[in-house]
Amino acid sequence: MGPMCPGPARLDRRCPDRPFAADIEIVDAAGKRIIKARSDDEGRYEVSLPPGQYTVRLLLDESVPLFQRASTEPIAVTVAAGEVVEADLHLDTGMR
Repeated sequence: MGPMCPGPARLDRRCPDRPFAADIEIVDAAGKRIIKARSDDEGRYEVSLPPGQYTVRLLLDESVPLFQRASTEPIAVTVAAGEVVEADLHLDTGMR
Protein backbone atom coordinates (compact mmCIF):
# COMPACT_ATOMS: atom_id res chain seq x y z
CA MET A 1 0.00 0.00 0.00
CA GLY A 2 1.21 3.47 -0.64
CA PRO A 3 2.13 6.21 -0.76
CA MET A 4 3.14 6.09 2.89
CA CYS A 5 4.47 9.66 3.32
CA PRO A 6 2.56 12.93 3.03
CA GLY A 7 3.50 15.55 0.48
CA PRO A 8 5.28 15.25 -2.84
CA ALA A 9 7.94 12.56 -3.36
CA ARG A 10 11.47 13.82 -2.72
CA LEU A 11 14.77 12.35 -3.85
CA ASP A 12 16.33 12.89 -0.40
CA ARG A 13 13.58 10.99 1.45
CA ARG A 14 12.77 7.38 0.69
CA CYS A 15 9.16 6.46 1.21
CA PRO A 16 8.53 3.01 -0.22
CA ASP A 17 5.15 1.35 -0.39
CA ARG A 18 4.50 -1.05 2.49
CA PRO A 19 3.33 -4.66 2.16
CA PHE A 20 0.30 -5.74 4.18
CA ALA A 21 -1.79 -8.82 4.90
CA ALA A 22 -5.04 -8.89 2.94
CA ASP A 23 -7.75 -11.18 1.69
CA ILE A 24 -7.75 -11.75 -2.05
CA GLU A 25 -10.06 -13.56 -4.40
CA ILE A 26 -9.48 -15.01 -7.82
CA VAL A 27 -12.39 -15.23 -10.22
CA ASP A 28 -12.57 -16.90 -13.62
CA ALA A 29 -13.52 -15.28 -16.92
CA ALA A 30 -17.22 -15.82 -16.11
CA GLY A 31 -16.86 -13.96 -12.79
CA LYS A 32 -17.17 -17.12 -10.64
CA ARG A 33 -14.97 -17.16 -7.54
CA ILE A 34 -12.35 -19.86 -7.90
CA ILE A 35 -10.46 -19.32 -4.67
CA LYS A 36 -10.17 -16.96 -1.71
CA ALA A 37 -6.82 -16.64 0.02
CA ARG A 38 -4.99 -14.42 2.50
CA SER A 39 -1.57 -12.91 1.95
CA ASP A 40 0.99 -12.96 4.74
CA ASP A 41 2.23 -9.81 6.51
CA GLU A 42 4.68 -9.25 3.65
CA GLY A 43 1.84 -9.30 1.13
CA ARG A 44 2.86 -12.66 -0.34
CA TYR A 45 0.37 -15.29 -1.40
CA GLU A 46 0.46 -18.41 -3.53
CA VAL A 47 -2.33 -20.42 -5.12
CA SER A 48 -2.45 -23.21 -7.68
CA LEU A 49 -4.76 -22.73 -10.64
CA PRO A 50 -5.49 -24.68 -13.80
CA PRO A 51 -4.65 -22.94 -17.09
CA GLY A 52 -7.06 -20.13 -17.92
CA GLN A 53 -7.84 -16.44 -17.60
CA TYR A 54 -8.48 -14.99 -14.16
CA THR A 55 -8.94 -11.74 -12.29
CA VAL A 56 -7.18 -11.22 -8.96
CA ARG A 57 -8.60 -8.62 -6.59
CA LEU A 58 -8.36 -7.46 -3.01
CA LEU A 59 -11.31 -8.12 -0.73
CA LEU A 60 -11.58 -5.08 1.48
CA ASP A 61 -14.12 -4.84 4.28
CA GLU A 62 -16.04 -1.84 5.57
CA SER A 63 -13.18 -0.87 7.92
CA VAL A 64 -11.17 0.27 4.88
CA PRO A 65 -12.17 3.79 3.79
CA LEU A 66 -14.28 3.93 0.63
CA PHE A 67 -11.69 5.90 -1.36
CA GLN A 68 -9.15 3.14 -0.77
CA ARG A 69 -11.58 0.40 -1.74
CA ALA A 70 -12.49 2.31 -4.91
CA SER A 71 -8.86 2.90 -5.88
CA THR A 72 -7.82 -0.74 -5.78
CA GLU A 73 -7.62 -2.08 -9.32
CA PRO A 74 -8.02 -5.81 -10.00
CA ILE A 75 -5.40 -7.53 -12.13
CA ALA A 76 -6.14 -9.77 -15.11
CA VAL A 77 -3.82 -12.76 -15.46
CA THR A 78 -3.51 -15.63 -17.89
CA VAL A 79 -2.15 -18.90 -16.50
CA ALA A 80 -0.53 -21.42 -18.83
CA ALA A 81 0.26 -25.02 -17.86
CA GLY A 82 3.33 -25.19 -15.60
CA GLU A 83 3.69 -21.41 -15.50
CA VAL A 84 4.22 -19.21 -12.44
CA VAL A 85 2.46 -15.84 -12.66
CA GLU A 86 2.98 -12.83 -10.39
CA ALA A 87 0.07 -10.51 -9.63
CA ASP A 88 0.98 -7.55 -7.42
CA LEU A 89 -2.03 -5.63 -6.13
CA HIS A 90 -1.79 -2.05 -4.90
CA LEU A 91 -3.89 -0.23 -2.34
CA ASP A 92 -3.77 3.58 -2.71
CA THR A 93 -3.65 5.15 0.76
CA GLY A 94 -4.78 8.50 -0.62
CA MET A 95 -1.87 10.19 1.16
CA ARG A 96 -0.48 13.03 -0.91
